[in-house]
Amino acid sequence: MVVNKEPEPNQSPSCDPPPKPPPKHAIFQRKLPTFGVVIKLHKANKPRFLAKSHETSLVQLSQWISLALKTMMRSSEELWRSLFLSVGIVTHSSWIVNNSKQIRSRMKHMTSLGLSSDTQQTYDFATMYPSLDLDCMKKKLSEYTSLVFEHARQNIRPFNEPKVLVLKRKCANQNPWKVEGSTAASDTPSQQVVTADRLEKWLRHLANNLHVRIGEDIMRQTKGLPMGTSCSPWLANIMLFMYEFDYFSERVSNLQPWEIRTQSTAWQQLRDLSICTRYIDDLWNPLVDRAAFEAITKLIYPAQSGLSLGDPESDGPSVDYLDLTVWCDAKSHQWHSKLYDKKVAMVAKGLKLNKFPDPASKLSTRCKYGVITSQLHRYNVACTRRCDFLVPAQQLYSTYIQKGYHRQKVHQYFGRFLRRHVPHYQPARILRQLRWGYQP
Repeated sequence: MVVNKEPEPNQSPSCDPPPKPPPKHAIFQRKLPTFGVVIKLHKANKPRFLAKSHETSLVQLSQWISLALKTMMRSSEELWRSLFLSVGIVTHSSWIVNNSKQIRSRMKHMTSLGLSSDTQQTYDFATMYPSLDLDCMKKKLSEYTSLVFEHARQNIRPFNEPKVLVLKRKCANQNPWKVEGSTAASDTPSQQVVTADRLEKWLRHLANNLHVRIGEDIMRQTKGLPMGTSCSPWLANIMLFMYEFDYFSERVSNLQPWEIRTQSTAWQQLRDLSICTRYIDDLWNPLVDRAAFEAITKLIYPAQSGLSLGDPESDGPSVDYLDLTVWCDAKSHQWHSKLYDKKVAMVAKGLKLNKFPDPASKLSTRCKYGVITSQLHRYNVACTRRCDFLVPAQQLYSTYIQKGYHRQKVHQYFGRFLRRHVPHYQPARILRQLRWGYQP
């Protein structure tokens, strides 16, 4: 027997379900960033000021700008490689790097070319974020937008048709460029269609509305970028990229055909400069003479923009850069690296750090032991030699045993990684060394 349930009073039998609330990223937040300070423990406890921007008014715009600039970097990297290839110089990418793997690729490139150096330098734009000139930034970002959209117009099918950039929040867009005016894409909470004019409008609005709350006061930042805004690293990166691209465009255009053909001193310096790297505001110069490089950087980065390099942070045959210590073997002309951990120096000064989870924590077993695999991947990327890999691996093994983790399971995770990723390191021998203690 089937019984039909009677509708509730004042309720229609065909009542529609309540509408779904909009996704969180589509809700406009009215809160302003607040002023905060973090301490840079690895730089003599130097304070760094930031705008705490979680769920604030500019978050949505900042996220879309970050996604736009990240997508556009593919085109600007092509422009950089084409520029140097026009004079016979093969480059992996622009000066911009995002991780240690890209540093290792530069080292392999220098080794393959037989390029060596007995002195290197690393530099830091110490006051870039607080002193950056916003008018210069808006100008260079406008030039960058025009450059990339013009490149898309000329080099992406159909050729010589104005293009728009289709940004998708949740997934990578394999073909982000569409013909302007096409009906293939439209704005949604998870997708934005961006023209060059619209992106420039976004950038101007962001730069003109950098407000921050300090107590009861509301202030607008007119100089420098606020640390804490998600697109700040991208804005600084692209601005520096444009200064570098403009400088090298002029250098390449001034090269004479006979200089390219004979690989003259000017051509060789250009090749050596192409191998330099920059991680946002940290520069690495592996090959160019220090005096010459510092003179070149003064030409690249104008003082009026708020960009100035101080003295080198590291200078010598071996330098610390990102999480690597990099040097060149004088006899074999091979470039090597090993792990550099800023926290080690802080621990030596008495700072207590708890780097790995306690075995009694509520994290899953896979999560707690999975840290072993992620750390070993990091060591493998950083270290070019077996002996340098074994030193941090032994410390990791000992730390896990001392914390009370199950020895057999730790042994299992180490063995699995060694057999899969570094079989040429003789995994069985390494496991014995780890169990009984490796002595470098």
